[in-house]
Amino acid sequence: SSHDTAFYFLCGYLQEIEPDEWEILSLPCITTDSEGNEQPLWEHKHTLAELYKIRAANSYVFDTQYMQNPKPIEGLMYSQGFKEYDKIPIAKRMTRKNYTDTADTGEDYLCSICYTETDAGNCYVEDLLYTKKPMEYTEPATAEMLVRNSTEIANIEGNNGGRGFKRAVENQVRLLGNRRMRIAAFHQSENKAVRIFTKSAEEQNMIHFPTGWRKRWPEFATAVIGYRKEGNNKHDGAPIVTGK
Repeated sequence: SSHDTAFYFLCGYLQEIEPDEWEILSLPCITTDSEGNEQPLWEHKHTLAELYKIRAANSYVFDTQYMQNPKPIEGLMYSQGFKEYDKIPIAKRMTRKNYTDTADTGEDYLCSICYTETDAGNCYVEDLLYTKKPMEYTEPATAEMLVRNSTEIANIEGNNGGRGFKRAVENQVRLLGNRRMRIAAFHQSENKAVRIFTKSAEEQNMIHFPTGWRKRWPEFATAVIGYRKEGNNKHDGAPIVTGK
């Protein structure tokens, strides 16, 4: 159980028995500067490239020890991992799609994923944007990604400020010369946790990420792999989008 697992870590043990007696000092080995760029905490000890290699070898150990973010592997939503691919297989029907979950608040992440969907229902992720940067950045960045990936159908969540985001992105896609892309806004009424929980098993079987995706999109990978069925999940944008 998560209660038992806490005792494997001293800090977890102390938080369990004396939660008000200790102040937690957490120093993750990878930090992010004001512009969103990752950098090593102590470069003389481990370079960023070395840290990425360690994470690729065992993401669970890396997150719990190196990133100071202990999470019991029991209860993780995607404990079995996702399938990876080197080249998308040819299928009778292949549609290039996008799903975008807009940020609900200033502390939330925008997550936009471009993927190819085949007639068998498999989805092959090709590109994505996962960031807390403001709309001044995310609107043109999303539009450029959609055009760059020759997206045919883009679905953008219209909750809260999503409709305004959709209009801005569509306008910029047209300014980039793409007149054929279909861009639609939709309202998501289901509870986020319900959507994630009910689709997690299907996602792991149907969604494929490119080889090396964890290194390519480390922040996104951490959010997806570390998502738990129960408990506090600070940012849930990534797990939601993979279910679409």
